[in-house]
Amino acid sequence: MIYSESMADRPKSLSRKNAASKKMSRTRSARTQAASDPLDGFLQAAAHALALPIEAAWLPAIKANLAVNLEMASLVAEFPLPDGSEPAPIFRA
Repeated sequence: MIYSESMADRPKSLSRKNAASKKMSRTRSARTQAASDPLDGFLQAAAHALALPIEAAWLPAIKANLAVNLEMASLVAEFPLPDGSEPAPIFRA
């Protein structure tokens, strides 16, 4: 038998492996694009988990709001507290 490059002459298992490999490659590239900015990936995952449809026009505003919230949260988390600190039972202004 003469070796040929055509798909018809390849064993079925090789063509299936190639198709699976291409599919995995597309999936990886989609994950890489989403992971290029962690907030984008988080927004997509959260919207999917909550079955929440988000219009593309709103994504920049949502992402900006989330970035501000995360920055504020990091300020609170970085504030040093003594080891003996207890939460206040009642907050009074």
